[in-house]
Amino acid sequence: MRADLAETISAKLIDLMEKHGSNWRQPWTGSGLYRNAVSNKPYRGINQLITATSSYAEPWFATYKQWHDLGAQVRKGEKATTIFFFKPFNVKDKETEQEKQIMLARTYSVFNIAQVENPPPLEITTRPEIERHADCERIIAETGAEIGYGGDRAAYIPSQDRIILPAPKQFESRDAFYSVAFHELSHWSGGEKRLNRNLKGRFGDQSYAFEELIAESASAFILAGIGIVPEPRKETAQYLNGWIRALRDDKKAIVTAFSHAQKAADFILKDEPALEVEPTRPDAKDEAQPAFRRPA
Repeated sequence: MRADLAETISAKLIDLMEKHGSNWRQPWTGSGLYRNAVSNKPYRGINQLITATSSYAEPWFATYKQWHDLGAQVRKGEKATTIFFFKPFNVKDKETEQEKQIMLARTYSVFNIAQVENPPPLEITTRPEIERHADCERIIAETGAEIGYGGDRAAYIPSQDRIILPAPKQFESRDAFYSVAFHELSHWSGGEKRLNRNLKGRFGDQSYAFEELIAESASAFILAGIGIVPEPRKETAQYLNGWIRALRDDKKAIVTAFSHAQKAADFILKDEPALEVEPTRPDAKDEAQPAFRRPA
């Protein structure tokens, strides 16, 4: 990813955090995940953040040509949103002479449905609450994670490979319970037997803040995909300063965090990892970054 694009994304997220303080929440609305208007596939990882923080209420984006093919026309003077996709690329290792695969990052431009004339009829179907909650229960059960209920503490305990949660009735709403449950399951996904992330950080240090950003983002991905709007939590205020410091110290930290968050969400949902879909004949000139690697 271009360094300036990563910096722009980080600056935007920092501004949102500072502006909204403890009421800041991941930027998804009742429309759920933002998605491509042609394929209907949600954007993934950092592209989900880019589109969701673009100030458009409607979740539909597409390239200039894609809108044209749908019978719509991007209005003159409209500013594009820059997102990117990864493409596998084989290179030869200079030391071992063996071929290895890196992920080539390319950028392209998309426009929101609010920026076009004569848009096609696109709708997000809102499912009944009982169906959304049933999905949450099924996903939690299918992870196979060991979860103990009761008490007043929510945590993943790596040494025991176990999650503890207050009982659902102790939360203000069922949605609030699922938000916390998926947050802790996201930590659980990083366990040594699974995605093997660094879970040794302590409250207040950078690695702790980074892991909390991953867990909060993965939880938001899952909830938004189900159709539940993640609500601000009191714990978010405790994490904000650490997140802001992490983003300021490393402009690419947000890209890495959202890559890990997408992997965590994929693991919990048992989805196969997928790359962003490359649009047919991108409208803007691609900018290749062969040295950029997808975080491990």
